Amino acid sequence: MERRRERRLVTNLLLRAWGMGSDGHTFFQDVQAHNISSRGAKIWGIEHPIRPGDVIGLQLPGHGKARFRVAWIMGTDLLKFQAGLLIRMWGMGTDVGKPRNNHKVERMSSV
Repeated sequence: MERRRERRLVTNLLLRAWGMGSDGHTFFQDVQAHNISSRGAKIWGIEHPIRPGDVIGLQLPGHGKARFRVAWIMGTDLLKFQAGLLIRMWGMGTDVGKPRNNHKVERMSSV
């Protein structure tokens, strides 16, 4: 049984991702979130080279945006990768979730 510090919402949410790949090229593509917590998310479907420490943006279409730091990356097949992300910046113009003490998020949805 896995022991985690916080609960995760298991989902299959379609998100838009953008950023600068480790190859120096910008990208903008759809990805899927497989689980979400108040500190980050696990996504699948990245088709561009990224590495731990990179910062990428995610948006639920029609809702707010947030930036995430790549914590880990793992190849799942020859063309797509999954990545663990840690939330870095809340809001970006909308109320995606506000940090509390210890950088916890009160809510993940926007208004």
